[in-house]
Amino acid sequence: MRVRLWQRADGFLLINTPARPRREGESWDAYYAEVFDRAEANQPELQGLPHFDLEQSALPRTREHRDYWRLRNGRVVVELPDSDERG
Repeated sequence: MRVRLWQRADGFLLINTPARPRREGESWDAYYAEVFDRAEANQPELQGLPHFDLEQSALPRTREHRDYWRLRNGRVVVELPDSDERG
């Protein structure tokens, strides 16, 4: 399954994972286009942000450290700050 990531200027990633089932006879491309376009239309803060479509397997396995996820070379990686910066 594909997910769409929008990247804010600060590097933070906003992620949409399609929730609705695909309709009978609907192509995957049409399905993803409708789901992701609807997400963007319903969330004005996403409009104009760069976005990337990736396979869900490109995401980390857990949401731990979610605030530190960054897009690098077509994958989402966890970039933790130095321990000095975390306090």
